[in-house]
Amino acid sequence: MPLYLVNILWFTGIFVAGEIVAGIVFYFVRRRYEGKKTKGGASALVKGILERFMIFLGLCNDLPTVIVFFGALKLGTRLKEHQDSKLSNDYFLVGNVISATIAIIDYVIFRHFAGS
Repeated sequence: MPLYLVNILWFTGIFVAGEIVAGIVFYFVRRRYEGKKTKGGASALVKGILERFMIFLGLCNDLPTVIVFFGALKLGTRLKEHQDSKLSNDYFLVGNVISATIAIIDYVIFRHFAGS
């Protein structure tokens, strides 16, 4: 099997495994910040998956500035929204740190198995 196909399989498998871990972690984070009522909307789920995918893809293509790009993008879209809510701001910060960490761990695992 050609090396590029093997790398695509590694990429896909690691990303899917990371998303399973992210789903579990974010379930508990939502419970911590929102209480028993965990209302994880589908749009937030899709945005999180897309964000982690783009960070992971960028890192795999030697573009670490993708992390800065998403940080600025998320901050820019957040400036006017929920400024007074400490709970919301804490949840936003914790969620972003966890999300970026999962994407970076995915990248480290990918580099380990797929080679550099």
